[in-house]
Amino acid sequence: MGSERLEYVDILKGIGILLVIFSHSGAEGGAMMYVGGVFIPLFFIASGYTSKPLNQSLLSSLRVRTLRLLKPYSFFSIVLLLLYQRFTVLDISGIFYSRYCLYPYGSGDNLILMGGGSPPLWFLTSLLTASVPFFLLQRYSKYTSWLILLFLAYTFVCQFLPVLLPWSLDTACLMAIFMYMGLLLRNGRWQQDFPLTYGLMLLVVYVLLCTLNGELNVSVREYGCSFLLYLLTGLTGTVILLRVSRFLQGSRIGEFLATIGRHSLVIFCIQMFLLRLCHQFFHAVLHFPTEGLLFYGVSMVKVLLVAVIGLYISKTMMKYMPWLFK
Repeated sequence: MGSERLEYVDILKGIGILLVIFSHSGAEGGAMMYVGGVFIPLFFIASGYTSKPLNQSLLSSLRVRTLRLLKPYSFFSIVLLLLYQRFTVLDISGIFYSRYCLYPYGSGDNLILMGGGSPPLWFLTSLLTASVPFFLLQRYSKYTSWLILLFLAYTFVCQFLPVLLPWSLDTACLMAIFMYMGLLLRNGRWQQDFPLTYGLMLLVVYVLLCTLNGELNVSVREYGCSFLLYLLTGLTGTVILLRVSRFLQGSRIGEFLATIGRHSLVIFCIQMFLLRLCHQFFHAVLHFPTEGLLFYGVSMVKVLLVAVIGLYISKTMMKYMPWLFK
């Protein structure tokens, strides 16, 4: 693949980051059941989809991946601590532990480790830890079936752990399977056009899977009713959005989404802080309501504003701080 960029994959990431921002906008409500099953998996699937052949050792590949992910993770962790002025032991520990909280949701006296605007940063360390089992799937392809069974068993056992493991180690194998799905999608026959009726049928299947699985939050190891349903939901939703992305390729909307997608890393990291500023402006300064139809309309405007502001911040950083992204 070299340095080739696939515009429709960037469009997919653009759609994904808008869904991520929406999930934190305060207007997500019941819609989370139907968007929560896809917006994180699609990033892992996109990572596998665009992955290069493993032409070097596992350690060399992991070293490159570590530098590319931990430099922005460390930078934005420190910046957000300063912006929110959160210097407690728990907040500083959260940088190293990289989980929103120590115990699963519902546990009494839970410890919040990533407060302020830093909770989304868990994604970067999760992507790093998932890369290890994904590299194994690439390297030992003749044992793929056995490795996937082992990863599923590991995921099942980790559900019963009393704490959330650092760096999303308890979800790493499941996320690696999503990455491997991306690799299979890139090499499979799905790229051939299929009739609109097939797409509508796939959408119905996705809605049914979301309804069956219920609400989830993989950042705190909540997969809904079943992590197997979560796998199916994430794959189905991503295939649908990939087809939408290919359809939008070459259009004005597609160009905008692709641009957002190319800067999704920075937007992902600073979205919470930008949402907070937008919320203060619209509701504290302009006195827009915090409920009702107008609130939901304003929330959509906030989502777009965060994406666009984050885009220009990302462009500025890439111009003056290119070392952060290499």
